[in-house]
Amino acid sequence: MGWEHMQRTTILFLLTITLFILSILFASPSIAVKPPAHSISDIGLLGSAVFPGDFYDVLYHDGYLYLADGRQSYSGNLKVLDLTDLSSPQVVATDDFPGDTVYRLAAEGDILSVAIHGYGMVLYDISDPENMERVGEMPTGNIINDVVFHGDLLYVFGQTVGLTIIDYSIPGDLQIISDGVIPFGNNYAGAVSDNEIVAIPTGSRISFYDVSTPELPVELSYLSLDQRNFYEVVADGNMFYAGTRSTFMNSGGVAVIDASDTENIHIIAQRTPFGADFPPHVGMLIDGDLLFYAAGQTGLVTYDITDPADPTQISMFGEGMPYPPDV
Repeated sequence: MGWEHMQRTTILFLLTITLFILSILFASPSIAVKPPAHSISDIGLLGSAVFPGDFYDVLYHDGYLYLADGRQSYSGNLKVLDLTDLSSPQVVATDDFPGDTVYRLAAEGDILSVAIHGYGMVLYDISDPENMERVGEMPTGNIINDVVFHGDLLYVFGQTVGLTIIDYSIPGDLQIISDGVIPFGNNYAGAVSDNEIVAIPTGSRISFYDVSTPELPVELSYLSLDQRNFYEVVADGNMFYAGTRSTFMNSGGVAVIDASDTENIHIIAQRTPFGADFPPHVGMLIDGDLLFYAAGQTGLVTYDITDPADPTQISMFGEGMPYPPDV
């Protein structure tokens, strides 16, 4: 009798606890699924401008848009657009590089870097964008694929020389700090973290180097993914966001890499929901807690990266339109 009473009491107790937990799960708003921190699903087209050429890069900086317009030197293969009226962008300045391809753009403060296939790199003073002036240049045989500003240094990523690190503190007197220490290859892009780690995607792997002593970069490690290649990368603090693509099918994605511990650089998240094209038809940009990925035929994909370990896709724009090469 006592044993049966104990059983009934135990069952009643467990049932009460179960009902209590269920009431919390279904009634408490704190258990509800957390919505994305951002919602930009209603992206729309505000304005456009049409030019002949193949745009390889686009850069927004302080109210102006800079376009790398490939080889279209007859109409200015470097263009500057005033975006005061977003519905009708106006070309306010151009520069020409006949026979060469304006390929990659980067800016920091009043300095614009322009990478030109077939020539090298040119720096502009853009304190007055409508009257920009060349203030420095470095002819090189390196086919430059990307340029990153970091402090007083420029990190130039190329195919024929590899990584070149340049002191641009005096734009008219550029000084090479190191050149070719990191070997050449398919260096499609590069990024530099706050703790001075350089990430370089080279197809089947993404490699990491310590550049705290820029004269002598030191290789730390590399990562690879089964049947996926790395093409693009951007940095946010000590996190890297790398664009990936399947080696067998049109399937692109993003890998989030934590480099805060230089002895344990590792992938903390992957997202692979969309198609993506080979470089140069991809590009990435971080603005606050948002990651924008120009993913070729998929269009512009946007992620909320408030939690880097759990990036959430919140929009897709332009699917099926002409491929956006960069963002």
